Amino acid sequence: GEALYREAVARFPAYTVANVHLAELERAHDPVSAAARLRAVMPLTADPEPAGLLSKILATSDPEEAHALASRTSASYEELLLRHPFAFLDHAAEFHLRPGGDPARALALARRNVENRPSARALDIALEAARAAGDREAECALTDRARSVVPTASLSASLATTTCPR
Repeated sequence: GEALYREAVARFPAYTVANVHLAELERAHDPVSAAARLRAVMPLTADPEPAGLLSKILATSDPEEAHALASRTSASYEELLLRHPFAFLDHAAEFHLRPGGDPARALALARRNVENRPSARALDIALEAARAAGDREAECALTDRARSVVPTASLSASLATTTCPR
C-alpha cells in the first residue's frame, strides 16, 4: 500500500498514478498535503485524474476552484474518450459519478464499460451509477448481469445491498 506508493514516488517523483493514490490516502488526514501533491503533478501529465481528485478535495474549501477543475477534468475525459473510447470508460464514469456530479453521464459510460469488460469492478461502478442516477430499471438489469458474471465470493457492497429481486 502506502509504503510502496511512497517508494515509487521517491524513485519517480512525476509518477502520476502513485501520486494520485497517495493523495487519496492522505486526503482523509491531511487534505492540504494531498492537494499540494496533486498540484505538483498536474502540470507534468495529461492524465485528468489528478485534477479530478483535487476538485473533490477542494469541494468544500474552495468550491469555485473545485468547479473549474471539475469542468476541465470533464473536458479532458471527453477528449480521451474520443481518441481511446474503451481505455478510460471506468475512470471517466467514476469521475462523473463523484466530483463531476453527473450520474446520468456516469451511468452511460459505465454501461459501455460493462459491455466492453464485464468485470466485478465495472459492474460495481455501473450499479453505483444506476443508483445515483435513480435508474431502478438499469440497477436491476445490472444486478442480474452481475449475479451471472461475478462469483459469489467477489460480490461488492453495491451488489450485496441491492433491493432488486433475485
